[in-house]
Amino acid sequence: MVADYVLAGTPEEAAKLLAGDPAAIVMGGGTTLMPRATRGQLSGRRVIGLARAGLSGITRNGGLRIGAMTPVRDVEALEEPAALAEAARAVGGATLRGQATVGGNVLMTRPYGDLVPVLLALDAEIEVLGSGGARRVPLAEALKNDPPVAAGEILTAVIVPEAQGAVSFKRCSRLATGSPSIVAVAARVRREGDTIAEARLAIGAVDPRAVRVEAAEQALVGTAGDEDAVKAAVAAATEAVNPVDDVAASAWYRGRMTELFVRRALNAALEGGRG
Repeated sequence: MVADYVLAGTPEEAAKLLAGDPAAIVMGGGTTLMPRATRGQLSGRRVIGLARAGLSGITRNGGLRIGAMTPVRDVEALEEPAALAEAARAVGGATLRGQATVGGNVLMTRPYGDLVPVLLALDAEIEVLGSGGARRVPLAEALKNDPPVAAGEILTAVIVPEAQGAVSFKRCSRLATGSPSIVAVAARVRREGDTIAEARLAIGAVDPRAVRVEAAEQALVGTAGDEDAVKAAVAAATEAVNPVDDVAASAWYRGRMTELFVRRALNAALEGGRG
């Protein structure tokens, strides 16, 4: 039962509070935590709020630095990278996007986290702060851990490099907005001449967390992006994930939609990343 709520005034204060109480619960926008609190499902005694810790805002210097407390609504307003703004528009309704934070979206498990496939395709990093100071970690590496942020640390920002090549985002859901993703796919392709020099493919909403599919990327690199290369990449991608049954879709349907939407995302990136 939660007995104490502390509103940190700085990231450093939040990290210090967490160091003093490793069992404390860190709250961002509260869109998933508050319903759990209402149902009495929180195990910690203290909640550390980040609403006034100065972690909101987007700065651009070639790439982007997005504060962890930045509302998803602000990402929706970005002109570039267009795929990241498109993914933000897929998050719930307008009211939810005004409350949900980028940090929360990055840390949530399936069916949340629509921003994450695009961030993975863009080689994003996360910035975390703990008693040992600040450090940056590739998002792809962080997502291999559960939770992605180590105990005693808080997520302070997401660092997004300037996009190299064309980036696409494709999402399957029951409704265009406001319903959870059945599968969400982001792809990035950078060419040198007619040859693909670099490729990224990330899939969300299938496994517990979004994943980069390196085997699919390798199937594309060194090719012209022809049909055989796309087929090989799609096959590698569908082999890499483990669809499950849930309220949104059956495992069979999710698997078929993964195959379809990986192909759509790859074709869109190969055609320039738009649409």
